Amino acid sequence: MAMPVYLRQTLLPLLLCISGSAWATQPSLLVGLHIQNDRIALQYAAAVRETDFTRLDLLWYEPLTSWLDGSVKLGIIDVTQDSNPIPAGQSTSGNTLSLALRLHLYRGDYLKLHADMTYQYADTSADLTGQTVEMRWHQISGQVGADIRLVQYTYLTLAAGTIAIDGHEYATGTTTSVQSFQSNKQAFGHLGILIGVDPTSHIGIEVSAGAVSGGRIFFQRWF
Repeated sequence: MAMPVYLRQTLLPLLLCISGSAWATQPSLLVGLHIQNDRIALQYAAAVRETDFTRLDLLWYEPLTSWLDGSVKLGIIDVTQDSNPIPAGQSTSGNTLSLALRLHLYRGDYLKLHADMTYQYADTSADLTGQTVEMRWHQISGQVGADIRLVQYTYLTLAAGTIAIDGHEYATGTTTSVQSFQSNKQAFGHLGILIGVDPTSHIGIEVSAGAVSGGRIFFQRWF
């Protein structure tokens, strides 16, 4: 499924959450494990469906230049949609791929500002008594954020951004249909804390509200 034109033209500064260079004197490669649960309202033609996304991601993050970082996430995802009229579509599972860029706007001893951009592709499916449902979507999110130093290796993190989702649901079997869906809302914000175990390792906890509501916990280390 090709990425819609309006999504390609809406790449905003976006979502990653922690500025890696704050955690190592000579940063080269950050590896992390992210566990995340979000609720997003998806707009179908006839109704809005509250949808839960539970993800487990492996992160690979590294500096590209002195002011730009890049990352890749590979993950598994479960999607729960209790209001889906097709039972097979109420719980689907699959994989995700995310690509992200971070632009460093300012880096001081106690304050760091950044703009982030993330593109994600996901594909989930389920088969129940001969009925198959598959969901495929593109997701673009952008945010600007700040990391405020509290103590030696611990930061308060906050950000505000937007999200756009565009996808299709394919049903085959007893019910055959193709439906498109989009994110019902765009603006979101999150607040978190980044706890440094030492200069190269940290644990993060975040909560989100708005178009994306939920939270995540992650473990990351520089190598």
